Amino acid sequence: MKETEEKITAGTQSSSIVIGIGASAGGLEALQQFFSYMPPNSGLSFVVVQHLSPDYKSLMADILGKHTEMSVCQAENHMAVEPDTVYLIPPKKYMTIKDGRLRRGP
Repeated sequence: MKETEEKITAGTQSSSIVIGIGASAGGLEALQQFFSYMPPNSGLSFVVVQHLSPDYKSLMADILGKHTEMSVCQAENHMAVEPDTVYLIPPKKYMTIKDGRLRRGP
């Protein structure tokens, strides 16, 4: 890695930037491409909101996990937001972030 890239990466590690990404049910390929190009150590956190059927178990965490070295998990209530992590919101839920923690609603 070049010296300038190392400085940029090191500088973002301490940030608490959370990036929200919304996608329709057909947005899986775009999400796969996006995360395959994201460096796994950017220091950024991602919250993915995708329109999914509540009638079927989502395999999104497994699918996206194959396209990134970042941790990919389903968001839980009161979960601390960590850098280099992708959080997936479950179907039929809304979510906010307060004091660095995810707050899941009905």
